Amino acid sequence: MTKHGWGPAWELTLDGKIEQVRAPTDDELWGLELELDAWHEAHPDTMPPLLWAKLQRLIGWQLRQSAWSREEIRTAHWWAVDTASKRMPLKRAFKYAEDSLRGTPLQAGYETMRKDYYEIKKRRRG
Repeated sequence: MTKHGWGPAWELTLDGKIEQVRAPTDDELWGLELELDAWHEAHPDTMPPLLWAKLQRLIGWQLRQSAWSREEIRTAHWWAVDTASKRMPLKRAFKYAEDSLRGTPLQAGYETMRKDYYEIKKRRRG
């Protein structure tokens, strides 16, 4: 049952099959978020900024419904540093990420930000 007491929801897939709708997994949402970020970075003027922000917020809200795994935290640290490093030197980006995530479930020190950034960066290359 859905939250409104209705029966299961169904959808027509792109290949013409009818399937029961399910909530996306956290891995699917993380993938969608990374794909959306990459698309927005490559084509910044093709999506209205408010729409992009709303999609990011929706995906982020859904992801935050469960506890953060160490891998999710590591990836979020990488993202915070990577985003900041586009506007400032990398050493400052580690400090910026540390400061901007203070007081959140992603809070970590400078050295953790640095280690997580390089760990994810290494994996994304290979």
